[in-house]
Amino acid sequence: MGTDDFYRLFEGFIEEKQLDPITAKWLLERILSILFTNSENQKHKKEKDNTSGNY
Repeated sequence: MGTDDFYRLFEGFIEEKQLDPITAKWLLERILSILFTNSENQKHKKEKDNTSGNY
């Protein structure tokens, strides 16, 4: 799923749930924060896995 697909899906959700702009912005920021955190955690795990066992 690309970025454009995500935003279209999110816009559809906002319309379906009839969210006000403030709630929609908060929700989008929360989702992006979670996605970024998960991405960073996976990146650090890969780096740790790549360096483990190298003495």
